[in-house]
Parts: sequence; C-alpha cells; structure tokens
Amino acid sequence: MCQRVIAKAFVTVVTLLVLTAPVTRAQDNCQAFQAIMPMTLDINIGWSGPVYAVMGTEVLIGKWFTGVPAQTTCDAVSCQDTGSRSSIDFGGSGLMNPGNTLTIELQTAQYPVTDVYGTYRAVWKIVGGTGRFAQASGTAFEVGPFVVWDVDKAAPQGRYTGEVDGGICGAKPNKTAPSLSSAKPVTSLPATVLPFYLRQLSPSRRN
Repeated sequence: MCQRVIAKAFVTVVTLLVLTAPVTRAQDNCQAFQAIMPMTLDINIGWSGPVYAVMGTEVLIGKWFTGVPAQTTCDAVSCQDTGSRSSIDFGGSGLMNPGNTLTIELQTAQYPVTDVYGTYRAVWKIVGGTGRFAQASGTAFEVGPFVVWDVDKAAPQGRYTGEVDGGICGAKPNKTAPSLSSAKPVTSLPATVLPFYLRQLSPSRRN
C-alpha cells in the first residue's frame, strides 16, 4: 500500500468535525465547541467513526459523512490537504424533518508522510447545515495521533483519535438534549462509598 494512499485515506477521516477555537461573534448565541473522534481505518471508505461533542453545556453524539474529498499535495516529509467538505449527523431526521447536520469545510491540514505513526493537525470552518444548524458558523482546530499497520497487505489497519476545540455560532438550542449541567456531583459521601475509579482519580492520589 502506497504511503500517499494511506495518507489520503487518513485525511478523509478527519473530514469529520474539526471546528476551530476563535470564532467570529457575528451572532449572539456563540458557544464553545469541543469533540473527540475515535476513528478506524477501512480501506474501502477511509477513516470513519463516531463524534462525541459538547456544545456549550449540551452533549451531542453523532457521526460524520464526507461529501467532497480533500485535495492533497505531498513532499518527502509531509502532506497538506485543503478543500474537503463534510457533514456531521447529530440525528433528528424524520418524514418532515431534514435532520440536524453540521457542515464543515477543511481550510488546511498537515500530517507526516508515514505508514506507521504520526500526528494530524487541521483547521476547519463551519458553513451551516440543516435543522438546528442551518445558520451555524464558526471555526475549530483539530489535532490527534494516528497509527497504521499491515500497510503491505490488502486491508491495512489504522486507528486515530482526534480532539476538536473551537467555537460555533447560530445553532438553535435543544432543551430536551442531555447536558453537562444535568450531572450534579455528590460531595457528601465518604471516600469508601465512592467508586474505585473516582477514588483513584482524586487529586490526593496523584504524584
């Protein structure tokens, strides 16, 4: 499997939801947007996987679809991508409902020419969508490590975990969606009652 082919397949993955931090405040309802994207490489469709996002205090779970693939140029060290267009489906579709999808365009992306391990970095622009994201705008940064193996075989394997940090404006609220504010911490329980994993993560147990 050619290095450049693997790199192109990888880039397709990120087509996901990469929104950038600084966002134009042309609209009043601008919010922070963060997401994590655990991806798997499929040689037939490229990279794919779910999107777990937080918009303000609202939790969003979706999946991404690539519409327009990126244009890729490579030298001996790295590859650069531009121009891809993707949608992130956050559900809600029905007979009279177009669904809630977020449309993004890749501004720039860079990653090393490697068949093993590297870091993908990208900048995305939010350009609208459907449903509650029809008037959405914003930007975001994406970064994450990828690893690929069995590149000399017919079906190479790969994993990628992207982290998105950015901002979004113009998204309509969804009052029925789960949010971070709905999880209220319990502080009155003794340490012995707390789950083991929470006790292990306590600041007092860190080196």
